[in-house]
Amino acid sequence: GAETSLNSRRWSRIDQMAWLMDGSGLLMAAQDQDSSILQLWHLSYPDGQARRITSDLSDYKGVSLNADANTLLTVQGQTFTSVWVAPKGDANHPFQITSGAGRYVDLTWMPDGKILYASDASGTADIWEMEADGSGQKQLTPGAGRNYAPVSSPDGKYILFHSNRSGAWQIWRINSDGNNPTQLTYDQEDSNWPQVSPDSKWVIYTHATEGGRPALWKIKIDGGTPVALTSEHTMRPSISPDGQWIAYWTKNETPNAHWRINLIPFDSQQGEQAATRSFEVIQSDADGMSAIRWTLDSRNFIYTDYRNGVTNLRLQPLDGGPQKPLTEFNKDEFYAYDLARDGRIVFARGLTSSDVILINDAR
Repeated sequence: GAETSLNSRRWSRIDQMAWLMDGSGLLMAAQDQDSSILQLWHLSYPDGQARRITSDLSDYKGVSLNADANTLLTVQGQTFTSVWVAPKGDANHPFQITSGAGRYVDLTWMPDGKILYASDASGTADIWEMEADGSGQKQLTPGAGRNYAPVSSPDGKYILFHSNRSGAWQIWRINSDGNNPTQLTYDQEDSNWPQVSPDSKWVIYTHATEGGRPALWKIKIDGGTPVALTSEHTMRPSISPDGQWIAYWTKNETPNAHWRINLIPFDSQQGEQAATRSFEVIQSDADGMSAIRWTLDSRNFIYTDYRNGVTNLRLQPLDGGPQKPLTEFNKDEFYAYDLARDGRIVFARGLTSSDVILINDAR
């Protein structure tokens, strides 16, 4: 028969559904557009009214009802993260600056020594800042959509991030105090992971071109017409502190292709791929979606190596010398990191636990 829409709400993800025995609706584990976590929902039938059953910072995956539909079985996942800072020259011995009660992602340093990050502590993903000792946590975005990947312009004037508040993911800019939100990119396809040039004039970002292939683009920080830099499959740009290079993840679009890190000159134009330098990296689960950082002298870049539940950082010299470990953790997992101008490293370390739970009278 003909398909009809049951509900007009925009969902980022629907994991699993189960009908109530009387046909009055269904239960589902789903993530709406404004949330960063999967919650349990009741969707009435036939009017399609949506109501949250759970309202916390846990993820719920899977929905199974017993015979009379009065008991629900699901898996509750809880992620706890805390922020740690390692002194210059001693990356293996960071100290904790937050309690671990929240979820911290996309950490970056600001020019004044504060730390920018994204967190769902307010119930949705927003941009926050805090002092280098973990105090003074302040929300900078007012709960409009989901907001991630904050980065400060080197002159301290602006904060760039990506947000879905206008529908598709776009690059946005706010003043350093959180005021004056300004949309920089306008496209039906997603734009993510902004980085700002050392002169604070340009924003480099990942944009999904027609057909869904991610590529690098740039736009002036005051807005304007975007310019394509690459045509190959490219992710997560990172600009060297001297403004000479852009590093990014890339791979061939063939089965089982390996990720590698390429460099192009900052002033490259699309099609100038002959100028690209390419570095093979140790393959890990973090490739493609993890941040690339630079040492302050622009002579090395740093990338994430995640395997067997342990995260570490590796350093690759630009002169082609051998890679070497920057950290040697043996039991820790971290979700984000950044290198400060004075050599300190900030980490978001965490753990995820899962439990099978029963909910009675879930409807």
